This record gives sequence, structure tokens and C-alpha cells, in this order.
Amino acid sequence: MKKLPEILSKSLLYLLLAALAAVFCIMLSTPADERQGESFAVAEETWPDPVTTTQTDSIQTLASVFEETLPYFRGQVCTGICTNATYQNQTARLCEMVYDSCTVYAVMPASAASLLMQEGLELDMTANQTLLNMPCAYASRGQTHCVYFSSSSAAYALLAEDLDEAQFNELLAELTLW
Repeated sequence: MKKLPEILSKSLLYLLLAALAAVFCIMLSTPADERQGESFAVAEETWPDPVTTTQTDSIQTLASVFEETLPYFRGQVCTGICTNATYQNQTARLCEMVYDSCTVYAVMPASAASLLMQEGLELDMTANQTLLNMPCAYASRGQTHCVYFSSSSAAYALLAEDLDEAQFNELLAELTLW
């Protein structure tokens, strides 16, 4: 019969060898950012320079001041404002477009998306959805609906009140990018 210290020392030796093998395998593995077709690189974030607050009913002017694509409803009139906001002690650019049936918000950089969060809505993360070929998340409470979506450089939110879900989905189908 083997003595307990001898059994423990062999067990510890095997455990040490297994740990060394695991470390060796990790060191030899290709980092994720070097794998072809599997990597996802996050570009360095560019913070916008401050802008002069601009209020207009021209989507073209808003997009020019915002300096990034904006979601809008073709043929519908909106009143919009593009201004500066502060996020993490940096200047973010915030745009708000008010339509008869909804309000569209945009912010850049995309990391400032929390500035667009609407309080009191329940976020539904169960579905893998896209809007305008961008990943999106849906939130609602009663007759109030909001969809959040983002590109690599800007984040957006569309808030509609007093619409049922079918009407909200019809509204989303009309949205396009400028």
C-alpha cells in the first residue's frame, strides 16, 4: 500500500503537468484578432468636435451638421435640432428629429448610446432583430414603443407613443437612411 504523501506528491505533479500543458496550449493558440474570418475589430472611437446648435426642418442640413447618416421618413416633415452633449467628459453630438408620429434620436459616437435610453420601457432582448441592416433592440410599455439601433459610429433610437405594435411596425417599415 502506497503512503499518503507519495500519492499526494504524484497527484500534485500530474496537476502541475496538466496546468503547464494548458498554459502552453494557450500561448501557442492564435489570438482572436489574427484569425481570418472570425475576428471583430473595434475601431478607435472618434469623438466629434463641438458644433453650433442648429435647428431646422431640413434633413439634409441636420445630416450635414451631424456628419453621419441619419434615419428619416422620406416625404414627412420633421423639426430637428443638432447640438452638443457631454458623455464621459467628452463632447458627443446629439440630434433629435420630431415627426408627427414619432421622434428619432441620434448620437455619436456610438458608445454614447446610453444618452438615448428612454425610461420606463421594458427592453426585449429575446429576438435577434435588425433595422436598416443594423442590429436593434426593442423596448415598449403599453402604447409606447422604442427601437434602439446602431452603426459603428453612431447610435439611434426611434420613440413612438400612442401606437399599437402593428402600427409601430408599419412605421418602422417606412424608415430609411439619409
